[in-house]
Amino acid sequence: SLAAYLIEPAKNDREKARALFRWITENIDYNVEVFFKGGSGATNSEDALKSRKSVCYGYSDLFLSLAREAGLQAVKIRGYGKGYGYVPGRSFTGPFNHAWNAVKINGSWYLVDCTWGAGYVSGEGQYVRKFDDHYFMTPPSQFIYSHFPEDARRQLLDEPLSKEEFENLVYLEADFFNLGLMLGQRNGTINAESQVNLSIFAPDGVLMMAKFEYADGMAA
Repeated sequence: SLAAYLIEPAKNDREKARALFRWITENIDYNVEVFFKGGSGATNSEDALKSRKSVCYGYSDLFLSLAREAGLQAVKIRGYGKGYGYVPGRSFTGPFNHAWNAVKINGSWYLVDCTWGAGYVSGEGQYVRKFDDHYFMTPPSQFIYSHFPEDARRQLLDEPLSKEEFENLVYLEADFFNLGLMLGQRNGTINAESQVNLSIFAPDGVLMMAKFEYADGMAA
């Protein structure tokens, strides 16, 4: 009934997917208590819908369930995400730490992350609701900077990256793309003996400040 209500005004599959994405990002809170305790919490669509709280597995399962009810073809994707607490240069080992979705629209697959689209966990460990449109139908060439799926095909790239290549990518947050910035090189860690030249391209009207940091965290 919820899916039917949300897609009633939709004129096409993109608008259906958009309606589901917007409702989830507006109505489901991230469960920081479960996240910091290391548990799983509400990980299925029914529990997430009842409690209105979940972690990424609940967000992605809810989108998957609503998408299927709306007549959309969608999948749930597990993998590694460069989310809260990530430090550039870190290697990913052990269980996957994130989940998101892909949805098929007009014969093509598109990437969607309702969890990160809804908000973020602040440095103080508090959930901040802040809608981010970047995570709806994100171009695969941008999504790969922060998401590495279990199945390489779900990168949706012509030439999928290896896990090592993903780990070596520069850490870019959504606002980098939202502001139309571009980077001249893709490695997150630069080895140099004396000088470093780094090119960042910004559109007119965008002012930037920047600093380098040593790999041990000291300011350069």
